[in-house]
Amino acid sequence: MRKISMLSILCAILLMSAGSVHAIVYEVGPGKTYASIQDAVDAVAATDLPGPLTDNASLRDKEIRVFPGSYTENVSIPADPAGSAWNTVNDGWTIRADQRGTVTVNGGFSIGNGRDSLVFDGIDIMVADGQHGVAMFGGTNRFMMFKNMVVDGRNAAAWASGIYHDAGFGQNSANHVTIVNMGSHGIRSTNSSGWYISNSILANNNNGTGKEASFVGINHSNIFGNTTNCNPVGSCAEWDSASGPFGNINWVGGDPVGLDPQFVSTDPSSPFYLFLEASSPSAGTANPNGLASPPHAWEDRGLGTYLGVTHNNMGARPIPEPASLALLAAGALLGIRRRR
Repeated sequence: MRKISMLSILCAILLMSAGSVHAIVYEVGPGKTYASIQDAVDAVAATDLPGPLTDNASLRDKEIRVFPGSYTENVSIPADPAGSAWNTVNDGWTIRADQRGTVTVNGGFSIGNGRDSLVFDGIDIMVADGQHGVAMFGGTNRFMMFKNMVVDGRNAAAWASGIYHDAGFGQNSANHVTIVNMGSHGIRSTNSSGWYISNSILANNNNGTGKEASFVGINHSNIFGNTTNCNPVGSCAEWDSASGPFGNINWVGGDPVGLDPQFVSTDPSSPFYLFLEASSPSAGTANPNGLASPPHAWEDRGLGTYLGVTHNNMGARPIPEPASLALLAAGALLGIRRRR
């Protein structure tokens, strides 16, 4: 199983500091062009073109890169003016955390009708009261990808879900996602929308996941400790591109049961928040190579990434090396002494 060290994080950060090539990048954070994620979303939306339109990859290559920090905002991504046409020049945004440190949104995201093929990568969400973590409403939101994310609903309303999809149709994927403490569902699918959940942990929610009219396929994941792990019972399916093995933890009688993921800490202020103990059943048990024959190109189900370092654990967080634990603990103690 892959553990994460302070040296590996530092090397990854130095490599990223050299820069990367991307067509259009909208940078968010202190000292950047945009102070808030919403400001960057508004700037990207201002480039939208009316439809119907056909795909043009050179026009779709837009990334909102969020630099480390805490952002208190409810981000609204407007509906696609091209309507429900799929794969238009207005689709395909990426909202990605810069990997030099964690990015936390205290609030939530809402996505309007017709936005397809959005990627959320590394954006943690502490869901605010009155919000879902991510909510998709309207006729279509297709081929959305959520990966390397923590969504925590400890401050959210009882009706809130970590990721909520209420659309006429559309299949979306979650990979290396950890969702905890939601009053409703970790991931909820309504109408005719569906989900493919891979390499993820849904724990201590009211409902782990479930469908109301479509498909929830799960592989290499741990669905544990929710009041109901799959609601309605029997509505989830073990799924892979082949006939198995599916790699889910403790799947019994057609429904997920899971095992305690053994988080190092469930305190958001801890540097080891939702990291995994080395003894965790979710440690080293993700699918490290993705699927040999994935059914859709948009399903990214390979290694997880945290602060630029890859891992093959279920969920969004790695296993800290003992030396890293000691180093970070010493740093925290030194900070306490300095404040005194």
